[in-house]
Amino acid sequence: MSTVEITLNMDSVGNMGNSEQEFSLLLTLSKEDPLYEKKRKLLDARGFDHDIRVFLSSSESSHATFKSLISAARIIEMDEAELYFAGVDVLQPVDFYSPTNELKSLNSLLSHIDISLNSALSNKMEQLLRQLKYETVDVIRVYGDKNRDEAKIEICNCRAENLLLQWGKEHGLKTKLQIAHVEGAGRGAVAVEDLTIGDTVLEIPESIIISEEHVYVSEMFEILKRMDDISAETMLLLWSMKERHNPESKFKFYFDTLPKTFNTGLDFGVEALTALEGTLLFDEIIQAKELEFNQHLRSQYDTLCPLLCRDHPDVFQPEFYSWDQFLWACELWYSNSMKVIFTDGKLRTCLVPFAGLLNHSADDSGNHDWTTHMVRGTWLSSNHEILNYGLPPTLLNYLRSALKDAEQPKDSNVNIDNERGVLETLYSIFNPMMEGHGDPDNPHWESPSWDVKLALEYKDLERRIISSVLQSCLTGLERLQLIESKHQLKCCLTCVLFDLAAAVDGSG
Repeated sequence: MSTVEITLNMDSVGNMGNSEQEFSLLLTLSKEDPLYEKKRKLLDARGFDHDIRVFLSSSESSHATFKSLISAARIIEMDEAELYFAGVDVLQPVDFYSPTNELKSLNSLLSHIDISLNSALSNKMEQLLRQLKYETVDVIRVYGDKNRDEAKIEICNCRAENLLLQWGKEHGLKTKLQIAHVEGAGRGAVAVEDLTIGDTVLEIPESIIISEEHVYVSEMFEILKRMDDISAETMLLLWSMKERHNPESKFKFYFDTLPKTFNTGLDFGVEALTALEGTLLFDEIIQAKELEFNQHLRSQYDTLCPLLCRDHPDVFQPEFYSWDQFLWACELWYSNSMKVIFTDGKLRTCLVPFAGLLNHSADDSGNHDWTTHMVRGTWLSSNHEILNYGLPPTLLNYLRSALKDAEQPKDSNVNIDNERGVLETLYSIFNPMMEGHGDPDNPHWESPSWDVKLALEYKDLERRIISSVLQSCLTGLERLQLIESKHQLKCCLTCVLFDLAAAVDGSG
């Protein structure tokens, strides 16, 4: 997950003799952001200086100030996928890039406005900041009303979850949430009281966060520290496999809430894989099952667990260190771990009791050079004009470059042949993928299992995305043909007029 730092500084820039004093807000994009260069380029394209400074004054509405701030904050808060597709509207900024980006941007603004209010140097500064806060809160409310989903809470036995919550509170956890099962979404959390914008709903003390520090004080550490090249993450896997079965464990109530299986793609059965056949995900899961994932983990398991159980059976009991137990621990950390910055400033990979029941972003460890390109449903784009077609500009420019037109041409001077080549290339890539999907499935499962249901939903979405890309290519080709026909007609008319002029001159 990309770590983005935003600082909000207040600087008085008004003149002492001026009756109207101005203040400025400064947003800073951290140079430590792995996407810094790409975000900086997009900020430049949107007209923001290197220091993103927005002025506050009583003569300018708080709405105008908010619009400038949120436009910059949206770019600062982008993840890789949002940034990749952002170029669709470089010249026509959109209102938001994704629900997640919008909420992160609004929350960051509100948080830093509150911080600045606590250190306001004058009544005038405080008044301007409060106006800006009211504007931000109002936008959050409107956005929430437009994107509200009704959720039905299922009746269930949440004894283990309630015991976890009680244990957490006894150790300093503070929350305004309770664990619940939501119809169609599974286990999560709901508010137990009305919340206002900016409320802190969950505070978790470091003492109940599972990190490598717990391995260092365990009996197994004296054995593990003598091993060469063993990482803290591997130690945590081994520690979790045993701690899960320890009835005296400090984290017993947490382990009791964990599922016996995590229902990831690696757990897909034969029927689900059959439903996925022809999709991109099918190849990925097969590769993970047969090659990379299992072979790597199997090698790691064979190197560690049998030897530890043989040489130290009193610490590494064989019944806790089977292959299935090892896979369970791997999926636990893969699906539930979070990156947490502790009070000592160190970033650690952790399991966070209770917070693990909430949605969170995966660690952002992707390739930011965009050597691999992406597409999405073109219905998500607001720009379907010539040269854009609702398709990612990064992908289009890559293909233009490959076909010898390195830059996006101006609308008044379209390279028809090159643009046609770009769209025909894309069509030739995606059309076989659509053919590989075959006809839409007619579900014959009366009560499909979780994996079959997910497989069918995924395949339907992939089919819709591919179909939208193909349609955009065809529409783009039709428009290019129309432009070419108009150009040819114009040339013909010019020739006719030239011939007429010559005939008139000849007759004279």
